[in-house]
Amino acid sequence: MRIIPSKARSLLFNIDFQLLRLAQMSL
Repeated sequence: MRIIPSKARSLLFNIDFQLLRLAQMSL
């Protein structure tokens, strides 16, 4: 597993969280 810089990782996590929220809202 590659080590991802914390900034990029938090950014990816943020995008994931937004997508989850969008999916829940559309249900």
